[in-house]
Amino acid sequence: MNTSETATELHALLAPTPPMGWNSYTCFGITVREHEVLANARCMAAELAPFGWEYVVLDGMWYHDTGPLTGEEPWGAEPHPLDDYGRLLPNLRKFPSAAGGAGLKPLADAIHALGLKFGLHLMLGIPRRAVELNLPILGTSYRAGDIADTANPCTWFEGLYGVNMSHPGGQAYYDSVLKLFAEWQIDYLKVDDCGLPSYQSAEVEGIFRAVECSGRRIIMSLAASDEKSTFHAEHLKRHTHLWRVGVDLHDEWPQLHKLFDLLPLWMPHTGPDHWVDPDMLPLGVLHLRKMACDESDPHASNLTRDEQVTL
Repeated sequence: MNTSETATELHALLAPTPPMGWNSYTCFGITVREHEVLANARCMAAELAPFGWEYVVLDGMWYHDTGPLTGEEPWGAEPHPLDDYGRLLPNLRKFPSAAGGAGLKPLADAIHALGLKFGLHLMLGIPRRAVELNLPILGTSYRAGDIADTANPCTWFEGLYGVNMSHPGGQAYYDSVLKLFAEWQIDYLKVDDCGLPSYQSAEVEGIFRAVECSGRRIIMSLAASDEKSTFHAEHLKRHTHLWRVGVDLHDEWPQLHKLFDLLPLWMPHTGPDHWVDPDMLPLGVLHLRKMACDESDPHASNLTRDEQVTL
């Protein structure tokens, strides 16, 4: 990076148009494996890259041990692998190339070799196990117990506490996470759980600062917004490149139809580098394996061809 470039200039206009790509969740849930990510990346490179599709996004629980890879085990069943500084590491049964401390860089390298870009899911917060072990925060004298906001846990995944951003160790922790992700060469960060129980503005700002200081051009996406409230729109536009509105979108016409009421509320706030995201496109083969605690139901999209074109 040119030393005359500010962090903001480095990350300016990363998304002049809406980022397009593939996300592992709707097909594979929390059980996706390395060879499946690469198979979809190869398909994208061959069939979709000429039309502007470029991001291959590994969604949640890439660090979670899902037993025999059916997804049947509770999300908190096994301790999540951590490094010495409380940062999550890939599950080696799912991502064998991560062995020997390589992390997700070998996977990112393989995706980049196809001419594509690599995205990764991040849950807001710090792993509870890091707090229980009171691990140190990289580059500081602080420890995980100093920065954990135990009164602000993730409400739907029993593995994380919020981060107290009023403590200087809070920013240092997120800086260390993005430092690791930059070493893995990620290009896209999907940050989850930013809107429950309320919009987590301080942590959103902290992660955005960490992204800007990572030394790498990384698009930041949030799952953040109340379905119909645009109250935080200006904050979102300043601290992320795109943000989710509405619920998880499945292949059901009533959900799709509801977007016709929701999206017009957000249209005044969307444009280059700040895009409204109505969630993934439920097309192709869906629910191949269990989606978290839901039953698997492998099928092609239930939307008719006309509904898919509308989507």
